[in-house]
Amino acid sequence: MILFLVIIVGLVSGLHQPSPTLSRHHRQSPLIRWRPFRYPHTSSRRSSSRLMSMSSSILNEEETTTTTSTVMKSHSAAIIGAGPAGLATAIMLARSGRGLDDIHVYERLSAPAASDDESVWSDAAKFYLIGLGGRGQKALRELDDGQLWDRVEQCCVTVVGRKDWAPGAGADEGVERIFGDDRPYKTKVIPRDRLSGVLRDVILESYGHAITLHYDTEMTKVRWERKDDNNDDEAAVITLKSREGGENEHASDIRCELLV
Repeated sequence: MILFLVIIVGLVSGLHQPSPTLSRHHRQSPLIRWRPFRYPHTSSRRSSSRLMSMSSSILNEEETTTTTSTVMKSHSAAIIGAGPAGLATAIMLARSGRGLDDIHVYERLSAPAASDDESVWSDAAKFYLIGLGGRGQKALRELDDGQLWDRVEQCCVTVVGRKDWAPGAGADEGVERIFGDDRPYKTKVIPRDRLSGVLRDVILESYGHAITLHYDTEMTKVRWERKDDNNDDEAAVITLKSREGGENEHASDIRCELLV
């Protein structure tokens, strides 16, 4: 009976003591976890050996499939979403004169095709279309001194009317409305993703010094932290999960003064 207790105590002690072959970083790493283990009916030396072999295989398996960064980076501004609104906001901040030269835009989807790639955009029926009326055109003209709107307009189709269907109406029961010539603008239609492509092209060509675009990157968490102990000012800390630049996921925390 005493011998049996000594063997059990030895097994439990061997389970909870860190292996001398693991570094301090590995012992503190959240990647190490113990799986439920049923003690075999063998000697204590063989059981301890199997436990250590199992813990090493778990560590190696986890480290080859996941890469985690614990270094905290800082940005002056972070924008979540690289659609038309997010990219336009990035351009506006870069031109605001507030000295924001470290603007990062994060998008969970892949980058859109080049805005002039007709092999992609020629069939408008494949895409979600948005209409640019007077206010939308005015905003794009003012955003980049008119140069941006010139490029957007080249990718648009002019429409002279619209057709609306009431709820439950049949395919032939739509009401057609033709726009008059008294309006100071003509409505333009463009695929939403193509508009994002135009804005992306302009950023890469003219604002690369201030704006960095990240695709295949998703924000998974946000929290607020005090900047220091001397005041109550807070900064946002976002957690990002990225496959940018490779297949393995990379997680990181980013501190940002401005979060959009």
